[in-house]
Amino acid sequence: MNERAQTWGLRILALALAIGLWFGISLGQRETSGETVVRAQVLFNNPAGLVIFDPGVEISVLLSGPDSKVSELDPRQVRIRVDLTEAQPGTTTVSLTTGDVTAPSDLNVVSITPSQLQLRVDEKVQRNLPIEPVFVGEPAAGALLGDYRVVPSQIPVEGPRSMVEGLTHLKTSPIDLDGHAITFEANTTVVSPDPLIQMMQSSRVAVLIPRRVSQPEGDSAALGFGDGNLNEDPAQDPAQDS
Repeated sequence: MNERAQTWGLRILALALAIGLWFGISLGQRETSGETVVRAQVLFNNPAGLVIFDPGVEISVLLSGPDSKVSELDPRQVRIRVDLTEAQPGTTTVSLTTGDVTAPSDLNVVSITPSQLQLRVDEKVQRNLPIEPVFVGEPAAGALLGDYRVVPSQIPVEGPRSMVEGLTHLKTSPIDLDGHAITFEANTTVVSPDPLIQMMQSSRVAVLIPRRVSQPEGDSAALGFGDGNLNEDPAQDPAQDS
């Protein structure tokens, strides 16, 4: 009798499990579908020696799937890879497909907007550029600017050829001359003229600023602050392409 009851108990348990499993599958099948649009993280497959002018492109991806999965989606899970292995300097057009999108497996990629990208690509080059300090403020009465010295006097930069070749020098952050009456040294940073121009070594420089005593009118040995030539260093030669 006990054995028979135990057998029936196991049968009832198996039936209950089967009903529960069926109910779960049925509920999943009845779950409504939803859609969402996310801004995908764009990953460029850059060929060596090239740089993209406008890497901050926005690509929207339309995804569909069960409402529960759509609501749980983290936009950072959606990425799209842009292949530029065949790109050449100039303007290149890249077509995008749903196969370029990486997303959770339980969601479907419906569409991509835009489906094509036009990107400006240029050759990446390096060049040494001289550093020109930027001065602000007024020194103490009777003090004049001497021939400043920058250490290091040049910094190598890297960036798109069309931008790098148009540069003649790099500028520092402003150096305040207010109240200075004696020779002093200022530690400052070199400022990149554009985010695409990267400095290939530390941007920290030291600027030695000599003080000169004001001379009688007509004496060219003193350099004043009112002649507009404070930032010129005639001893420096223009940098050459590396």
